[in-house]
Amino acid sequence: MKATLQKAIKPVFFLALGVFILWQIVRSMTPEVRQETWLAMQQAKYGWVVLSIGCGILSHMSRAQRWRMLIAPLGYKPRYLVTFLCVMISYVANLALPRLGEVLKCTFLSRYERIPADKVIGTMIAERSVDAVTLLLITGITLVLQYNRINAFFQAKVVEPMAAKFAGNALLLPILIGGGLLFVALAWLAWKRLQRSERMEKIRDVLRNVAEGLTTVRRLENLPAFLFHSFFIWAMYFAMVSIVFPAMPATAELGFSAGMAILVFGSVGIIATPGGIGAYQLIVKETLVQLYGLAEAPAFAFANIVWGAQTAMIVVGGLLALALLPMFKRRGADEEMPREPGVVA
Repeated sequence: MKATLQKAIKPVFFLALGVFILWQIVRSMTPEVRQETWLAMQQAKYGWVVLSIGCGILSHMSRAQRWRMLIAPLGYKPRYLVTFLCVMISYVANLALPRLGEVLKCTFLSRYERIPADKVIGTMIAERSVDAVTLLLITGITLVLQYNRINAFFQAKVVEPMAAKFAGNALLLPILIGGGLLFVALAWLAWKRLQRSERMEKIRDVLRNVAEGLTTVRRLENLPAFLFHSFFIWAMYFAMVSIVFPAMPATAELGFSAGMAILVFGSVGIIATPGGIGAYQLIVKETLVQLYGLAEAPAFAFANIVWGAQTAMIVVGGLLALALLPMFKRRGADEEMPREPGVVA
């Protein structure tokens, strides 16, 4: 009962957290900055935003095809349009409840294409593994590209202020050293406790699943095509952000490195709260302000435009997919699944 209650409360909590973050951002602004933000959003060239939405749709189309490639070795060939509609439904479902999208995605494809649900769910491991590795690679590339900016920010915001405090307080250094040693000791104790806990076993399970997923990918018949779609999906994610830069004068001069930084740091916001509400705007705004020197108003306006466009695309596309999917129901789709896999035309 307690576990069920926690699962029910968790998404509500994170949604409320996202709304609170968004409210805090707006609340902390002066009336002048709020007015400038609204004006920047009104004057943006929304033709670029439409192109961004198009890139988002292309990424989802590519993801549907990649999923079909993962299912094919199981002996099934789901229809492309049905697979695409299931992908779109998963995105809108995840806005309401994290991970619900993956469940519905597999459930609907299993029902409409008569594929055993456990086999469809198994392909999710491979998908998540590839996306996790891809995001790690992109993060590494971004950190290398942004090293000078990040280092300058760290020096200005952390090293120099600390050095100034050291110069004015002889006791500060011993206090910091003692605090550091205490932190290391507590971290070591926490690690020892974690190793004996159920949570550590879950972490090991995740790592084993990632390894299993990557092994599955290696056995695909057309690995180059699969890798192309994996690259294309993230290339379109990057384009969804960078193609909006010309929409506003303040962001028009930003380039490849800025797009990569927003893609990586913004992904954290998308994960943090349902649909990234609040968290995405905060992270993208601070990235543009702290690393690229934009004023607060255009930075916040840009974050809202990108987030709003993609969220609207997911909501409209997902609900439309939910309405269209029943049109593609096969005769006898609710009957018992076949015991042995067979190719479905």
